[in-house]
This record gives sequence, C-alpha cells and structure tokens, in this order.
Amino acid sequence: RQRMQALPVPRLVIYAHGGLNSEAESIDRIRVLAPYYDANDICPLFLTWRTGPLETLCHLLEDRVREAFGLSDKERVQRMGALLGEARDRAVEALASPTVSPLWSEMKQNARRSALRGRGSDLLARNLASWQPGPGGQPLELHLVGHSAGAILLGHLLGQLAAQNLRVASCTLFAPACSTAFALEHYGRVAAPVLGLDRLHIHLLTDTQEKDDDLLRLGPVTLYGKSLLYLVSRALEDTRKMPLAGLERAHDANHVNTDQ
Repeated sequence: RQRMQALPVPRLVIYAHGGLNSEAESIDRIRVLAPYYDANDICPLFLTWRTGPLETLCHLLEDRVREAFGLSDKERVQRMGALLGEARDRAVEALASPTVSPLWSEMKQNARRSALRGRGSDLLARNLASWQPGPGGQPLELHLVGHSAGAILLGHLLGQLAAQNLRVASCTLFAPACSTAFALEHYGRVAAPVLGLDRLHIHLLTDTQEKDDDLLRLGPVTLYGKSLLYLVSRALEDTRKMPLAGLERAHDANHVNTDQ
C-alpha cells in the first residue's frame, strides 16, 4: 500500500503464472519481470503455484510410453520416434488421459477453491476493496495478466472482484489454458460489471506453431509433437478436443466442430 500511495497513479498489476511451471521457474520469471513494472511506476503482485506438475506429468508419460511400446533400449526408442506423428501423438494422448488428467483436474479445483470465502482470491479481492486513495484522491487502477493455466485462477478471481465492485482497467491473457466455455462464463458474464470486452486482450500462437511445439522429448526423439494446450484439449480435459481459449482454432469459425 505504501508503495502504491507513493506512485503518481496507484497502479497494481496482478500476474498469474501458469500452473504447470515449477515454483523455481516462476520465481526466476518474477525476477525478470518485476523490475520492468517498477520502472514504469506499476506495483506488481505475482500469484505463483507452489508445485509444478509439468515435470511430473512428463516423467509419467515417458514411463507409460516406455511400458506400452517396450522402449527399453535406444533402438526401440528410435523406432517409436519414427512412427507417423499423428498416430504417435494419439497414442500418447490415450495414455495421458487416465494417467495425468487427475493432476490437471486437481489444479483446476485448487483454482476454484481459492475463490471460496476466506481463501486466497477472496481475501485478495476484499483487501483491494479496502484500498483508500492517497492524498491525491486517485482510485486504484487494477490490471490483470495471466499465462496459460493462470487464466483459470484469474477467472475465479474476477468473480470475487465483481462481488466487490472493483473495476478492472485491463486484462491480458497469454495462451490461456481455460476452455472457451470457462472464458465465456468468467471473462464474459461474471466479469461484465467490472471488465468490458474491449479491455480484454488474448495473445495466441498460430495453430502451426502449436503443432510444431514438441512438448515431450526423450533425447533426440519426439514423444509428443504438439503443444501443452493440444495435450490439455485432447487428453486432460473432461471432453476430448475441448476448445480452449488459447488455441487459435477455437477462434476460427472454419474449424468449429472439426478434428483438431
């Protein structure tokens, strides 16, 4: 509060990291980003997850792929990598669904629970609502930034901000890993009183870039040749090929109801 009251305009940005980053990686990113916010008279508040299940997810998938295809030596690993990419990816998705989707579901549940009364998002919104303008009488200028699964956390936070009637000056999402249904509900209907769609910005990779992102590799061999968002959409959500707000295809009417 003292830091913001010393600013010409009390600006606060809440940055929600992706939930599939390790805590150490999040801290490294904070060390890079925070000085830029400070240099531009913006007070940053970073929301980071205490665990990073992506590494665990990758190890689990690697183990399951080895077991399923008998990959116990270099030669057989190379044969696995030589499979047609789409067939290989579908096989990995089939293994990932029962194995690692519970991790994803738990992470989403934790984000939802953070908005319960007395939990993190609820307490944050209540504290922001108690902001008292400084001598200049300037109201709090609030900005939200979320990366990947951070969009899920911010979506639930928006409900608490709306309950406190806290206007959001802008919201920026980078490759949001939430479903389009979640985005329409939380960033549309729920947030409507405090966040206009003209102040919501979504940054995406192209579909080609998503398909060229080798999420899982074992040495030089690709085990899964698409991005994390593709794996989430095809294997980790409750419905296979769930449209995600961070996938370009979900914003293209030509791809609606087509195979991703």
